[in-house]
Amino acid sequence: MVAVSFLSIDPTSPTTIYAGTTLNCVHKSTDAGTTWEEVGLCSQATSGMVIDPSDPATLYVSTRGEIRTRHQTDAGAHNVFRSSDSGATWETVTPDLPDREPATLCIASIAMKPVPSPTLYANLCDGTSYQSTTRATNGTPPTCPSPTSAPS
Repeated sequence: MVAVSFLSIDPTSPTTIYAGTTLNCVHKSTDAGTTWEEVGLCSQATSGMVIDPSDPATLYVSTRGEIRTRHQTDAGAHNVFRSSDSGATWETVTPDLPDREPATLCIASIAMKPVPSPTLYANLCDGTSYQSTTRATNGTPPTCPSPTSAPS
């Protein structure tokens, strides 16, 4: 069964909606949900999405650490991916998240605190949170320092 894992609406264009599913792919609608197209990450079980409020073409999507097909689920990478072109292309921006046991090998959700300085949070399935106060720019991935408490 396919379930929607997130819905995100572009704050500057309310007819643009993104949806992630537990059975692969990020989907995008530019007509308020009448039609949908796949825009990538089609081998990943997605868990969350953040649209950068200062640049709505920049999207961050987290994955649950599972690679899913219609007939099989395998352990995969738990990552945050970034697109700087509204989903046309994607890159991994969290190569430094620690390896975890398979039971906790997933990112449950992501969130962004836009001010005073942008902070991206990745919340793992075991309850651990990581944060990055650096944006992935000029090919430099954001850093994920030691676990942190939940954002206030």
